[in-house]
Amino acid sequence: MVDYYFGKPTETGKNGYLKMTYLSQLLQAVANKREMEFFLRNREVNPNDGSGLTWGAMYWIFNDIWVASGWSTIEFGTAKWKMAQYYLRDSYKPVFGQLYVENDQFQVVINNDVSGKVNVAITIDVHQLDSFNKQTIGDQTNEIER
Repeated sequence: MVDYYFGKPTETGKNGYLKMTYLSQLLQAVANKREMEFFLRNREVNPNDGSGLTWGAMYWIFNDIWVASGWSTIEFGTAKWKMAQYYLRDSYKPVFGQLYVENDQFQVVINNDVSGKVNVAITIDVHQLDSFNKQTIGDQTNEIER
């Protein structure tokens, strides 16, 4: 999966191992976050196909019982956060926005667990990584209710 999404490191030896470890941790973080967001945005039942009712999810491994570059989200012994823990920490905020692609279209979903109305401002910026240029492709303010 690392090769499919990021490409395998070309280095061998220690540098190749370190890069592969980093990329595997990045893959874990992105996969956990995307899965969590999928479940959270599919809370309601879809009247067309009956899918939904996924009111939450748990990731299956929080810590390890030994030092390893495994799928836990905190380090053994130190409780230091790994990359996935940082990616997941905002997923259960009372008001949480998601941007994802479905059928080659960008979709924006706001999860609102707050009783009553909430004003939400959404700005979508696209950044070019080779030049750091930024372009705003969406800017809107809405009031949403739970």
